[in-house]
Amino acid sequence: MSKTTGQGHAHGTVGIVVHWAARYDLLAWLLTRGREREFRENLVRLARIEPGESVLDVGGGTGTLAIAAKRRVGPTGAVSGIDASPEMIARASKKARKAGIEVAFQEGVAQTLPFPDAQFDVVLSTLEL
Repeated sequence: MSKTTGQGHAHGTVGIVVHWAARYDLLAWLLTRGREREFRENLVRLARIEPGESVLDVGGGTGTLAIAAKRRVGPTGAVSGIDASPEMIARASKKARKAGIEVAFQEGVAQTLPFPDAQFDVVLSTLEL
């Protein structure tokens, strides 16, 4: 895990912040045995996300789950994604643009969410190390 930041270094995080966005998607694909998209779609379905809802993806890495959630909430819903790594946020934003999906990605950590209470209908988090 090169290019990581240890305890307390990234915006008050506790733990490890992974910055290797280019390899993250491959790692997720390997961990899910090539079924990452199916895994994310099932998670969105199990979360019972409805069209028009507001969703937050915490520690969203390269944005795959947030993009799946946005497809589910549709044009009347909103999805935000946070991750402590600027590299992950950059890759997530690029993936969303390429897919034609509008998701608001920003740097942030679970310990100090940059949102007011009760802003979201659903909060998701997966594959955090």
